[in-house]
Amino acid sequence: MGLGKTMQVLSLLLVLKREHAGDRSGRRPSLLVAPASLLANWAAETGQFAPSLSVFVAHPSAADAAQLKAVDAARLAYVDLVITSYGAMLRYPWLTNYAVADRRTRRGAGDQEPGCEADRA
Repeated sequence: MGLGKTMQVLSLLLVLKREHAGDRSGRRPSLLVAPASLLANWAAETGQFAPSLSVFVAHPSAADAAQLKAVDAARLAYVDLVITSYGAMLRYPWLTNYAVADRRTRRGAGDQEPGCEADRA
């Protein structure tokens, strides 16, 4: 807590958005998976600190079932960040397919693998 992980992730997303400004071809939104209790926090902090990011919260607490089932690539074309929970990843196959299909998956600031440089610092 208090290590600035949220700001680091939001900064990265802003840099990625700037780098791809005007060229959305083949670009997918970033996927952030967090505990359900933190989804509203992530959405609020994104709105406060990175308001230029377009966010979709893929969770029953933020969207109705019909909206979540109707999501497809065209609907996500102008979304920068999809925020969801671990449970929703299992409930909505498009999230799982989306995450698995993107070989350029980036790990969040708090998701380093054991033994990486960040763990040794």
